Amino acid sequence: MSSGVLDTIQNKPQSDRKEEIQRYLSSEFKKSLFMQENEEIPLHTSVFDLGLNSLGAEALKQTFESTLNCQIDTVDFFNHPTIAHLTERLYNELFNTPGSSSQLNQVQDETRETVSAMLNSMYQY
Repeated sequence: MSSGVLDTIQNKPQSDRKEEIQRYLSSEFKKSLFMQENEEIPLHTSVFDLGLNSLGAEALKQTFESTLNCQIDTVDFFNHPTIAHLTERLYNELFNTPGSSSQLNQVQDETRETVSAMLNSMYQY
């Protein structure tokens, strides 16, 4: 399944790739939030306001990294926790477009590493 999602996104015309990423993310967030597939999920609302917790964020992060074959900073879920932002960030990561995560995420590297290390140590299985 992992390569299938990425292949689907990569095989779309460039103009449709962002929409396909958004569709995939929305579907995964709905599953994590126990929403029905036909329910609308707000794209610009914090997923934490919708009910996602830090364990769910870490699980989704790992799913997205595996499925999309990319690295996602845990802090992205906390600083910009909307589907719209994550869609933009992943699109830039996957297709190396200008405005990549360093411009989208205003958190300093030291803070990012500290928070990420703290979360990883808190939620190690």
